Amino acid sequence: MNELDRGTMSATNPSRPTWRRAGTMIAVLAFAALGVGACSSSASTVPSIAIPSDILPGASGSPVAGCVDATTMAVIDQLRAPGADVPALLASNKDVLITGLTTLQPADAATTTWRDTLVKALQDGDMTTAATQVDALVSGGVSLSAC
Repeated sequence: MNELDRGTMSATNPSRPTWRRAGTMIAVLAFAALGVGACSSSASTVPSIAIPSDILPGASGSPVAGCVDATTMAVIDQLRAPGADVPALLASNKDVLITGLTTLQPADAATTTWRDTLVKALQDGDMTTAATQVDALVSGGVSLSAC
């Protein structure tokens, strides 16, 4: 074997020339670099779209106008159930209702008044007024929807 043959043959695989292995490695690295470059350049050209927080449930602490979070809605559904023990449900879920209804942004004045009256009654421990507000909800005087 002469000097030229020794430089082109691989020590671990004498039948495969080193330049092929090096060429393959260079090609793989070039494609990888192009792939990374393509990703980074396309990422910088994607436009940014600002989505208002008032249309995303719970985004930045701002609920969707007129809808109730899932936890509060679960309590409300229990209160609406036929034969529900309203005073017991109000007492055991007072904090959940206050928190959930305080963040509610009603779409109409009647629901706002209902919410404010119920929250104040719960905060004051006035379960009679709170039960009256639940009756208004059950009778359909107030309309709520889940987020």
